[in-house]
Amino acid sequence: MSLTLILSIIRSTKNCNWKREGDMREEDMGGSRVLLSEREGAEWLVLTRLASSGSGAWGRLPEILAETHNVILPRHGRPGGGEGARVLGGFARDIERLVNEMGAERYHLVGWNGGAQIALQATQEHPQRLASLTLLSPFRAWGECRQVEKGIEFIELFLRSGRRDLYVWYWFMAGLSDSYVAENFEEVERLVSMRLENDPFVALDVDEAMAWMRELRRDHVSDEALRRVAIPALVMTGCLNRWHAGPTPEMAERIADLLPVAELHLSADCGSMMPVEAPDFVAEQVLRWVSENPSDKM
Repeated sequence: MSLTLILSIIRSTKNCNWKREGDMREEDMGGSRVLLSEREGAEWLVLTRLASSGSGAWGRLPEILAETHNVILPRHGRPGGGEGARVLGGFARDIERLVNEMGAERYHLVGWNGGAQIALQATQEHPQRLASLTLLSPFRAWGECRQVEKGIEFIELFLRSGRRDLYVWYWFMAGLSDSYVAENFEEVERLVSMRLENDPFVALDVDEAMAWMRELRRDHVSDEALRRVAIPALVMTGCLNRWHAGPTPEMAERIADLLPVAELHLSADCGSMMPVEAPDFVAEQVLRWVSENPSDKM
């Protein structure tokens, strides 16, 4: 195993100006956004989430990455019922179909929260197509799982009260630092509104939603299977853990420990909403990882 651990304090980078080069254009593919860079030789990046897919929760990160690379943001449908690995595998195959439609041979997959579960499933579905992985605040059944269960019970209380808006407020505010919320409250309010309006996950039946909360915190790719993954993986998460329901830093550490080639970043002053709070920092790390693992490197 080759594992690098990097601890970072990123306050100084939250408001930095990431250098932008070139132009981009946007296309729609059945609800999935495609941002095409005009830069010659641009790599293909897929950014995937499950909850909040298509609701703008990625913030500025896609546009930053699309200045130099082609970016696909799949809009996944309702997860519905069914066994977790089967549903997640279906989403992974949807991603491969999108990549095929764009004519890309290999691509870089960035999975955030539930999207990290989809990304791990993709390592089993079509590993030969993946040039690299970036796992942002991933889930794993690891660490103190009793606090995770209590966090899920908090969420269930919000949903059964009929106040789905409070659940979404809690989802954002618990994943962001106090300083970010205080300085950017209107932006948090905008993100909450966008998720409430556009996220099929929020509209699920409460029992169905709670079943998926637990599915996402189970292991759908075994430890043994992860130890066989040859794809280089960048694993990043914030250390502020106020969400309690996971993901936790311990989950990220476990995944990075299992993957044969992995680099782990633990950011001390962010939570699981790091792509919203520090998009320039996340973009810098993703672009570095892509440049170190180009798609033509076999």
